[in-house]
Amino acid sequence: MSNSKKRREHYDYMIKTRLWYSSRCLMGYLNSDAFRFICLIGPREAGKSFDIVEWLVKQWKEKDIPWIWYRLTDAEIKKLKQDNCRNAFESIVVQKYKLDNLKLKGDNLYCDGKFMCTFKSLSTFHLDKGTTLYQADNKKPIHILLDEMNKEEGAKSTGPVCYQWANSLETAVRSRQGGIRIFMIGNMTGLSSILAGCFNFIGRVFC
Repeated sequence: MSNSKKRREHYDYMIKTRLWYSSRCLMGYLNSDAFRFICLIGPREAGKSFDIVEWLVKQWKEKDIPWIWYRLTDAEIKKLKQDNCRNAFESIVVQKYKLDNLKLKGDNLYCDGKFMCTFKSLSTFHLDKGTTLYQADNKKPIHILLDEMNKEEGAKSTGPVCYQWANSLETAVRSRQGGIRIFMIGNMTGLSSILAGCFNFIGRVFC
């Protein structure tokens, strides 16, 4: 059975069996090769980033799958990278997966000497064109996270976000043959609607 047919069957099953999904409910589907893009859009403090980051850490810990961590701007990435990324992970994730020995080298984060993830910003995507973001087996799975994909109202524009995101993905996955999972997380404001619109998503108010 072709992958596209599998994805369609998985999608049809989800729609028929359950309309509303939490991020935890989606984790079971992530173990299959059914989906490439997973978009989580919702209110603040709902646990979207926490669940996905914890899942990524677990995949890295158990299956040695590193990931690429994107934010919109370089300033946001610098904030995550402060003090060897001590503030990038919730304390419960640090304790559960023993992330005590973090070491940042350039854009790459290591834990106990093992490569964990690399940090990139969409606003500086042009600096990565024509490069490999990290050396790894191109047949292994790759995970990509775009966190906080919405910009606050009144924030300074850093360019066309959809163009930046498309080019960033091209650099990241152009030679990949293994499973690709791309997570996009945003609030119900700002640029999340622009990026979600690429998937024909139209936000509605339900009573």
